[in-house]
Amino acid sequence: MPFARSLDEASDSYLVAVTQPKFGSEGGKFIVDSEEKRSSDESFDEEKARILWEKSLAWCELEEMLSS
Repeated sequence: MPFARSLDEASDSYLVAVTQPKFGSEGGKFIVDSEEKRSSDESFDEEKARILWEKSLAWCELEEMLSS
């Protein structure tokens, strides 16, 4: 898998995100190799996000949250 990373490599982005002041002002940043990157176009698809949210609620048996 060409894009797979080891656990150590993957955790580096989390460590950078929580320790570097430049990432502390706001959440929701996509950090790769210690740099902020734009996530995929697909990640901005609100319809796909809604479907994933609804399915996640169903998988966790939390469908009642849909009416909130």
